[in-house]
Amino acid sequence: MMKSIVRILMPGHSISADGIGLPTGGAEITAVQLVKNEEGGFRTGDFYRVSGVIRPVDPQGYDIQFQAGFPVEWNGRILQYGGGGLDGTVAPIEWVSLGQSLFGPSQLSKGYISVYCDSGHQADPENYWNAGWALNQEAYENYAFKAFKKVRDVIVALTREMYGETPEHVYFAGGSNGGREAMKMAQCFPQDYDGILCLYPVLDYIGKVVKDWQLGKLLRRLGDDAVLSLKEYNEKVQQVILHICDGLDGAEDGIISDLQGAHGKRAEVLAALEKTLNPAQLAFLREMSADSTLSLGYGDSTFPGYAVFEGAPAVDSKTNWYAADHGSVIGAESILRHMVLHDRDTDLDRFIPEEHLPELQAASRLLDAYSADLDAFRQRGGRLILLHGCTDSLVPVESSIRYYKRLLARYGKEALDSFVQFYTVPGFGHGMGDMFTMDTDLVAALDGWVSRGERPEALIAADANDQVSHRTRPVYPYPAWPVYDGVGDMNSAASFHPAHAKEDMNHDC
Repeated sequence: MMKSIVRILMPGHSISADGIGLPTGGAEITAVQLVKNEEGGFRTGDFYRVSGVIRPVDPQGYDIQFQAGFPVEWNGRILQYGGGGLDGTVAPIEWVSLGQSLFGPSQLSKGYISVYCDSGHQADPENYWNAGWALNQEAYENYAFKAFKKVRDVIVALTREMYGETPEHVYFAGGSNGGREAMKMAQCFPQDYDGILCLYPVLDYIGKVVKDWQLGKLLRRLGDDAVLSLKEYNEKVQQVILHICDGLDGAEDGIISDLQGAHGKRAEVLAALEKTLNPAQLAFLREMSADSTLSLGYGDSTFPGYAVFEGAPAVDSKTNWYAADHGSVIGAESILRHMVLHDRDTDLDRFIPEEHLPELQAASRLLDAYSADLDAFRQRGGRLILLHGCTDSLVPVESSIRYYKRLLARYGKEALDSFVQFYTVPGFGHGMGDMFTMDTDLVAALDGWVSRGERPEALIAADANDQVSHRTRPVYPYPAWPVYDGVGDMNSAASFHPAHAKEDMNHDC
């Protein structure tokens, strides 16, 4: 049954620090606005946009800025979103979506209270990747995970006042760094969330930072000889890989579904690329694909390489590893300075990771979400959907696969299946991709599992890319992937069936 607002709160309304589960200086509403359905072109239903701040304890700290959409007709659920990158911004809540087109019916239109925050600092408008704010310990810990617990408690309190009822279910959904934040909620605040939606997460945050810093250093050393334009990359790399690997799933459709088979073709791919690339170009791609080893906070000593030889592009219309301002590289440098070494003036040309293991491990314990201990989340009846695109060139899919295997080792398949479902999505990159951009309602899948006990199995996803707007594909639970039946419409999910990876391979996606 939908519930109606019984009280409209006004700017200046406050929540005391006592009502928030972690130390703060209290919270205050700063703005309230009624937004009508389809205002600005978004299908949101009518809702109240409530903006506010949570004050820091440290007088030199930063506010946590948040925005929430409170539907005029509420379904009894709260959906809290994670951020991305270094966070630091608050997007209008109707702009926030995950795994779905922005222009379809939003979760707000389905009655979800929807919440977004900046994680407790405001990004430098001149340089987004400047993490100088992390030199403030409270801001650093808020970014790591604490801000989201604080915002959750404030929104629950506001919900009671606006609707006269407590929420039936509270969910958290995030992708990329927001996926890391989602997993942190399951690990650190399991009693606060009934369901978690975790997409392409940066679980091994510090491992990625070190890997990306090393790639940036290598690219500078190799110089312009290593650089490929988008056109050159498509012709000299991507088309070569597609020619060898695209048909392994029975469909030559621009999507490499059999990533394990593609991994088995690596020698053939490398032999072909040696004919199209110069030594510097091939050396950089080899290093991108290589695992890196470093002993960090949760026993995770290896960060997997990027699947560039299986179709994850180093450059496409969304990502460019060769760009001088590539966020993964300059972000890694800033994180090393401000979150690991706590010294903005550090000369990273002299930085040797093995000589700074204590600092790296301390940052790993705070930031990484690689712990396999989900005991409390499981015991309280929580449900987790983990999903990762197989051609993600910003966070390797293998990172999520290895984490899932850690969960399998801890719980066993039967117990793990009772509260975790894991999907890998061929062709899907980091939230989007030139091969395939997934559009499916993952929140509905999570809610069905939590509220009705309907564990999600195979999903159907549309391809949101404009050029193939009518294409659909099945999304199977890991370790399955879609294989074309050999007959029927290749753009229809109905023409595919699941195949399963062999567990004796090193790369299972």
